[in-house]
Amino acid sequence: MRLISVILLYSLTMIVLFPGLAAAVDVCFPESEAIGILNEVQEGRINRKIIAEFRAIEEQYSAQAALYEADMKALKEQIVKDEKVVTEYRDIIQENEATCKRLIKAARPSFFDKLRWAGSGAGIVAVLALVAII
Repeated sequence: MRLISVILLYSLTMIVLFPGLAAAVDVCFPESEAIGILNEVQEGRINRKIIAEFRAIEEQYSAQAALYEADMKALKEQIVKDEKVVTEYRDIIQENEATCKRLIKAARPSFFDKLRWAGSGAGIVAVLALVAII
């Protein structure tokens, strides 16, 4: 116990009489270096925060990109379906056009129909002329 008291007394005497030794100036680094180290540590913390934020943003953009890719795939499938529908409608329109042309051609009077109308008209005129003469 006495030994511990002597050591403590000696240590306190050294700290009071030689404060430079107690601060261990030769072992430590200057204050400017300490400030530089502190700044680097703070910058490292800030950089870690920034990196974490960028990773979160990257995850959000990756999720959005996945959604856009799914939307694009669905739109491409819809385009294929729409192209098939357009092709089917085009075929229907062409069939209707051909049918209409056939109906128009069939509805037109033929040469013999025109001749019959002309003959009928001439006959009526002849009968009227005869009735007018008599």
